[in-house]
Amino acid sequence: MKPGKVLLIHGFTSGPFAFEFLIPALREEGLSPIVPTLRGHGHDSWKKLSGFTWRDWLEDARKALDEAAGEDGPVVIVGHSMGGLLALILAADNPGKVRALVLAGAAIHLASPFTPGHLLGFLQPVLGRVFKSWDMTPFYTDRKMLASDRNYRRAPMSSINTMIELVSTTKKKLSKVTAPTLVLQGRKDRRVSWKSAGIISNNIATPENQKGVAMFSETDHEMFRDCEKLQVITRVMEYLKSLEDNSR
Repeated sequence: MKPGKVLLIHGFTSGPFAFEFLIPALREEGLSPIVPTLRGHGHDSWKKLSGFTWRDWLEDARKALDEAAGEDGPVVIVGHSMGGLLALILAADNPGKVRALVLAGAAIHLASPFTPGHLLGFLQPVLGRVFKSWDMTPFYTDRKMLASDRNYRRAPMSSINTMIELVSTTKKKLSKVTAPTLVLQGRKDRRVSWKSAGIISNNIATPENQKGVAMFSETDHEMFRDCEKLQVITRVMEYLKSLEDNSR
């Protein structure tokens, strides 16, 4: 595989550590991972998220894309959870800078019954007024991995509300995405509904022969760290290799 840059965008309440097992695999293939920390993330307190909106996170991701593309041309973006939403918007708005997308547990349809698209979704604004923060303990099938996880365990309700706004904004952009895309999704994901994979695949404008979906039967939301991480990473590396083979 020819050396190149891969932009990794982490999820809400997470950070670059989410890719700690993927990064070495990329480097072993001569690829250069670029891993920005979105504003409000990567600190010792979840309260640091306060005051930032999805527009700030998109701006951080956009700056990272501009720097990663530079003179080397289009780059692959790997986005996990909220990072998948940001990746989709970047691809829609900057098609010339995005070579392909890998979307892992992209949060286009959240699993919580209190979010839009669910029976109790109408309560989400009410919860936002009643509670100042919400539990965000990360989900794993392999519970042992939780001990080394550095996700925030809570988030301000204002931050959760802006994340939900990002979901709505991203849905409006799907039809403008034309980049080759691989969607990865866990069937047991308790943060993002497994239906998200189909929603993305069926609504982006990428040609049918340039998009694919890989479902994983056991993993929960933290796909790159959970029980099927080796299978997930292998699938990513196979996809990147196929991109290189197809470009020859």
